[in-house]
Amino acid sequence: MYFKALCDFWQTIAGQNDEHQRERTIRTWFQGAAGDDLNTGSGLLALTSCLFPHRRRDRVYGLREKSLADIAIRAWSVGHSRARHLHEWQSSHGAPDFAATVRTLVEEGGEVAHVHGPPTLEEINHVLDHLASGCPFSSPKIRASFQHENHSPRQGVIDMLQRMSGLEAEWMCRLILGNLGQVQLPEELVMNFLHPALGTALQVHDGLVNAVALIMTPQGDGESSMQYQHMSKWRPQLGMAIHRPTFEKARSIQHCRQLLGRQLVYVERKYDGEYCQIHVRLLPAGETDIKIFSKSGRDSTADRHALIPTIHQCLNIGKQDCQVNIGCVLIGEMVVWNDAQQDIMPFYNIRRYILRTGRRLGCGRDSPPLPGEHLMIVLFDCLLLDNVDCMFEPYVQRRKRLAHIVRPVPGHAVISEYTTIDVSSNNAASQITHRLAHAISHQWEGLMFKPSQAPYVALDDRQQHPVKLRKDMIPGLGDSADLVVIGGAHDMKYGASEWWTTFYLACVDLTAEGADDTTLHSFRIVAAVSRPAITATDMRFLNRHGKAHYLTPFDVAAAPHIETELTGQPPPTAIFMRPLVVEVVGAGFDRLPNSRFESLRFPRVVKIHSDRSFRDAVTSEQYRHMAERSQHGDINGDGTSFQHWLSRLTECVNRPDTSRSASRTASGSAKSSRKRYREIEEVGGVK
Repeated sequence: MYFKALCDFWQTIAGQNDEHQRERTIRTWFQGAAGDDLNTGSGLLALTSCLFPHRRRDRVYGLREKSLADIAIRAWSVGHSRARHLHEWQSSHGAPDFAATVRTLVEEGGEVAHVHGPPTLEEINHVLDHLASGCPFSSPKIRASFQHENHSPRQGVIDMLQRMSGLEAEWMCRLILGNLGQVQLPEELVMNFLHPALGTALQVHDGLVNAVALIMTPQGDGESSMQYQHMSKWRPQLGMAIHRPTFEKARSIQHCRQLLGRQLVYVERKYDGEYCQIHVRLLPAGETDIKIFSKSGRDSTADRHALIPTIHQCLNIGKQDCQVNIGCVLIGEMVVWNDAQQDIMPFYNIRRYILRTGRRLGCGRDSPPLPGEHLMIVLFDCLLLDNVDCMFEPYVQRRKRLAHIVRPVPGHAVISEYTTIDVSSNNAASQITHRLAHAISHQWEGLMFKPSQAPYVALDDRQQHPVKLRKDMIPGLGDSADLVVIGGAHDMKYGASEWWTTFYLACVDLTAEGADDTTLHSFRIVAAVSRPAITATDMRFLNRHGKAHYLTPFDVAAAPHIETELTGQPPPTAIFMRPLVVEVVGAGFDRLPNSRFESLRFPRVVKIHSDRSFRDAVTSEQYRHMAERSQHGDINGDGTSFQHWLSRLTECVNRPDTSRSASRTASGSAKSSRKRYREIEEVGGVK
């Protein structure tokens, strides 16, 4: 298939807002144009990789708009004035996004002469693989597959862009940026068109390359065709990342019971660490092959090699009492353990002990590793043991297998503790309340509820998902602060209907230079929110308010003094001269990368205070004190004691279940936002 055919399809879908119309377009296209590309593995992989770029976690390009603009300028030998226009595409609001600007640039240069013919999907897939091979964050397999290429990865992109029309160049840029904008295809529907077994394969294997390879069955004549295999034949493979199941989020204790149903559940601590999927293969002569996959499904073995001796020790590998004969797949959480405190350290400490592609990232202002601290793995599941596919067994059986093969090593490798609750019992709500109060008073992140009879993956419609519960998910219990919405930026993946889709939240900074001057205002950016951390209604309201009084960062003289703690994130493209105050709720505090500043984790906007001035927002110093109280409070004090939290949670249980009135709350929020907008209009806030 030619790439242009897919681009035409995307362009059609992007212009359709009606859901039924989009579905008809999808069905028609797949029944016609896409059919020929589904008969070979390379064709299926190329098409699926373009349709669902987020599924190719093995490919990381490391390019953003600035670098991509340089590549486009080289590809088409763009003159100085047009090159400046491309580099400054963000400077004017209401302008098209970067990819659309590239299309305009190409079309202004005239028609493209297809000297080598129009590009095909397989050629596009090859160029993207080659581009990803130059990024250290891509998978080792991708990086190794292009070691002997004669030209650089970027030159491959340049050569491809020279063969493209404006439409093709636009969507090529979107693929590289990993953002197809408003083209969000329904995965289940599309997967069925691609192949009836592809969706099932992706429930087990976390990666398109592995899934496509497994549904291709070689034939006796040497050709390959796709043969549907029965669901029972799908099984985990050592060395291939296994897909993580979906977790449900409970919004109250009552909602938690509703999600779990009437059954026995395991209740575990939600550890504040990094997910690890550990694949252990025993080889002849006492050798082992260990791979560790991250939450994203990427092979992170090189970065987490410090855990390998611990894995050997806790599995007794090389000893007579080792209970693993062929190999196993274990699930765990990597944390930092402090010997002196005999406790797990806050999440941000992990980055001091883990390299990211050979480099320490985000540690610019962290203290060096301490002698009494080290990595620890907390194990809580077993998905494969020798020839047994444990992932299809009940959780209670998987826990028994885990306890049988793992010998805990205190401070280095342990099995997660648990308790059981029968949700069908009359006192289930009381048991959940007591357990959550215990978790909060001990500074845990939250709780995980796992049905005892549920498999890790169910290849039918009877999947029972684990449920997570944190205090910030319950209205009124999370850590909250009044912050200032100081600026905004636009991200096309949230659509083109709004000027700003990301909003930057700041404290009033009284420590900045000139803060004593009442004519000067200083702010410190501590967080950024976008959907779903801010509702669509509040996003529209902030856009309408901000359009009346914003400045671009180029208007330096008139802008307030702003510093940022978000070192790994691009700055706002607009500064709001009349910033609003919003109430922000989060799940505790965490130290930001390359900073000594601690900010709310998982922040989300719950209310806009149109009746407050930015002077009513918290200061940087007040924000620091809030973080200290949240993280380092005495668990026996009034603020964080078990009895205190038990009392507050009991009040929440006795209140009407907020999850049942979600639709009414959303409706009320819309009315409230309209009222706020009218109030600001009346005082001249919007022109």
